[in-house]
Amino acid sequence: MFIFIFLFLKALDSIRTIEELARHLRKHQGLRNILPITTAKVPIVKFYHVRSGLEGDISLYNTLALHNTRLLASYAAIDPRVKYLCYIMKVFTKVCDIGDASRGSLSSYAYTLMVLYFLQQRDPPVIPVLQEVRQLA
Repeated sequence: MFIFIFLFLKALDSIRTIEELARHLRKHQGLRNILPITTAKVPIVKFYHVRSGLEGDISLYNTLALHNTRLLASYAAIDPRVKYLCYIMKVFTKVCDIGDASRGSLSSYAYTLMVLYFLQQRDPPVIPVLQEVRQLA
């Protein structure tokens, strides 16, 4: 599982805001591995929530990521196996050290898309292509 938090703030320096947010998060005892990533195209703060065991990202101004998250939630709502397969893929790529785009491999999101594509290509498909379903409506 993963937590995504999106903040939409105006007139702020996103790098400075991400760094300041990371400083505040480090004061929270329930969070670990707080890492501001300010060199990415979309700066984020990565963290680990101890109580839930979930990793999370906080980003600013990234509306595309919000739409992507909603799309993934829609697929997970169609068939609960989607969530589990995507999680297994995420753990697998982490264990194999191949799920970090900042180090030259594919992103965890890219691997998630591969899982979705695989499920869409089964005969019969496990999940539909939601973009096609929307075009038909």
